Amino acid sequence: MSKGSTWRIWDFHLHTPNSGLNNQFGDPESDETWKTYLGKVEAKARERGIAAIGFTDYLTIEGYKKVVAYKDRGGLDGIFVFPNVEFRVDKVIYRTRGGTVPKRLNFHVLFSPEISIRDIEEGFLHDLDFVYENEPFDPTKTRKLKVTNLVQFGELLRTHQREFESSPAFELAA
Repeated sequence: MSKGSTWRIWDFHLHTPNSGLNNQFGDPESDETWKTYLGKVEAKARERGIAAIGFTDYLTIEGYKKVVAYKDRGGLDGIFVFPNVEFRVDKVIYRTRGGTVPKRLNFHVLFSPEISIRDIEEGFLHDLDFVYENEPFDPTKTRKLKVTNLVQFGELLRTHQREFESSPAFELAA
């Protein structure tokens, strides 16, 4: 007689400290931030019986890379981890009823962990372009979706808008 299905709990959408728009964890460059974050994730996953986690960042897999390094050192043992890249689009759906601001659509690209980090970055993310500069009557200037280009874009935004002076460059671009 067969056993039938085995149901497991998966969390497809868990932001990392590298999620500029949703960083509730602290400085993503700090080892202490990552130690605390990964410790809490591991404890909660075991407490709640979570079998798989999609580690999520906006536009990159920078946080996922740190999670994989932690897993390679023996952390998150027995928990299936995979990358989840989040994008925000405000051009394809209706505006709020009576409002002038478009509703935002968030979409996610989930990857198998069997796809290498290099292939995800070079074969997908770096093939995407984003608008870097757009001036009336001039051709639109685009850049490849790379962390360095996003940081440069954020730095450009800071030079043009005073209210962004103290914001992290990557966060502005994402």
